[in-house]
Amino acid sequence: MELPTGLTPELAPLYWLLGDWEGQGRLGSGEEGDQLFGQRVSFRDSGLEFVEYRAESWLADDDGAWLRPLSVETGFWALDRPRTDSDVGPG
Repeated sequence: MELPTGLTPELAPLYWLLGDWEGQGRLGSGEEGDQLFGQRVSFRDSGLEFVEYRAESWLADDDGAWLRPLSVETGFWALDRPRTDSDVGPG
């Protein structure tokens, strides 16, 4: 993997997450009859010192087709680091 051109240096440790991730699983203990679900998580370079993310999950039928939403979450990821004299802004 190569670092994307123009990536904010603080995001270098998180660059491998950038893009879309999707998978399926079963709710419950894995027994037959448990409900199938899907999940997609997207990570985007904000151009700043954080990554934007969106995660959504949904119930699916036995063929994997979408039935109804379960959850949606959006937010930001940043590395926790000590502030230095060169950092600007409050805090």
